[in-house]
Amino acid sequence: WKGIRSQKSELRSQKSEVRSQKSEVRSQKSEVGSQKSEVRSRKSEVRSRNSEVRSQKSEVRSQKSELRSQKSEVRSQKSEVRSQKSEVRSRNSEVRSGPPRPSYNIIC
Repeated sequence: WKGIRSQKSELRSQKSEVRSQKSEVRSQKSEVGSQKSEVRSRKSEVRSRNSEVRSQKSEVRSQKSELRSQKSEVRSQKSEVRSQKSEVRSRNSEVRSGPPRPSYNIIC
């Protein structure tokens, strides 16, 4: 009888150990699940940040392009102004070097 009782006691002890191990496994699985969830959350945040950065880069490129267009327009306008000034100087020079203007001496 003592042998059977001690075997039963050993079985109960082993069952208790198995239950304890199962509980530990469940706890570890839960921890792994939490970590996976945290990783997914971080990945989502990173994707969101990357998307925002791409959007900002695109906006910056667009603004740079707009600035280049404006600079080009300003250069074009400056060139036009220089041409007009040159034309005015040329006309003034022609007027100065042209035939003398008649003077109207009115004798009273």
